[in-house]
Amino acid sequence: MGLQVQASRAQSTVKQKNYLLSMFFIVEQTGQKLNASSVARSMMSASDENGDQLFTGNEFLMGQQIASYFSRI
Repeated sequence: MGLQVQASRAQSTVKQKNYLLSMFFIVEQTGQKLNASSVARSMMSASDENGDQLFTGNEFLMGQQIASYFSRI
């Protein structure tokens, strides 16, 4: 008998979903085209009203994850 390794899929947080939805709606309103890798980079520098960073290192999403999310909207 072999051991079976299951890949764990981390669930997106509400904060991540809200950020991606806000980016999606900005694109819809302005008609700009954003690619997923630029959204991923913007996540790394996003801050709230107080200037605190929105996401920690383990909350950053990769471009492929963002592209997948946008394709489901």
